[in-house]
Amino acid sequence: MTVDERLREAARDAHRAAEALPDRKLSNSRRPRPLVAVAAFVLVLVVAIPVIQLRGGEGAGPSATTPGDRNVDTSEIPEEVLDYWSLQGTLQSVSDEPGWLCPPKISVGYTAVVDASAVPAALNYELPGQSPVDTYLRDDGPTCNQPPALVMLAFAGESQTDATAGMAVWPSTTRFEDTCPPGSCGVGDDQGTTLEDLTVNDQPATLYTHNESFRLWWVVKGGVPLYGEASGISRAELLAAAESIEANPTRHIVEIGGDIPGQMQVVEQQESLGVWEPGYWRLDVYEIDGTSVAVQARYDSSQTPHTRYTAGVAFLDLAEVNESPAAWIPEGGNFLIFQMSDNVIVHVEGSPTLEQAVRVAEDLR
Repeated sequence: MTVDERLREAARDAHRAAEALPDRKLSNSRRPRPLVAVAAFVLVLVVAIPVIQLRGGEGAGPSATTPGDRNVDTSEIPEEVLDYWSLQGTLQSVSDEPGWLCPPKISVGYTAVVDASAVPAALNYELPGQSPVDTYLRDDGPTCNQPPALVMLAFAGESQTDATAGMAVWPSTTRFEDTCPPGSCGVGDDQGTTLEDLTVNDQPATLYTHNESFRLWWVVKGGVPLYGEASGISRAELLAAAESIEANPTRHIVEIGGDIPGQMQVVEQQESLGVWEPGYWRLDVYEIDGTSVAVQARYDSSQTPHTRYTAGVAFLDLAEVNESPAAWIPEGGNFLIFQMSDNVIVHVEGSPTLEQAVRVAEDLR
């Protein structure tokens, strides 16, 4: 099977997964197999931008194919994408404070094949003693990512590796309509998916429910727009938490003022400032003990280790990589997600066991 055939097959798998677990539109997104099933769903949950594949020539230099380079032929690139790129480096304000919020993301995207020399060294991890059988090098163009301001989890025991509930909150100007255009998200189908217009803090809010996981867009009393993901708690608990959350736009922080729902505790709390990051990503496929294992590295400051977990406590497990938290998806391809450095997220997918996935992750150099 050729590289392009594998990419097309992966796109079909991911599209089927998105239809089975509807959350947003996938548009001709060609990703190397095996990013499928639950793994694809989790990537959707964290508000990944759907991609229109505009492919550069294999081995073409960065000046010809890098989306951030304005020397590329833009005639086939959607106008929405060009408009989004034109905002690179800018941040928005709630009122008159200095900019700190990422501008709204869009529901289409772009990716191009790039030469190895274009990929930043920070993404070039290797397995000592192993040579990849396939390598995919891509650039999706500049993206603004907003780190989470508040992450809460409830644990079943003292080990803090088995969570029963979770919630993560980001300041976000992106609305449901931005990431999921009308008619593309399977709302009201037989997968337990609903979309509600409701009121939080006497202001309009939107609640998206899918298989007992929630996504909520609302505005706090001070006017800061927020986005949250939660699972393992009830709809009523989620809305009560949203009502009690406050945001300070000048300090760029989010705090919960009332009781934390579902016996959760705060595990991450930080200042949240939007950051524009390169859209490069690298994926290497290795043959390890007769199994294809994929390792992908990309920039994504919006996803700290615990936030990969909050939207799906029912089907995700917590693990450790180099004594730091990681999310393990034990179905749909066996998928380990962890933070390699301050802004680099790594996925190890395809290992038959968590133990092997962790070994691969900790061996990366």
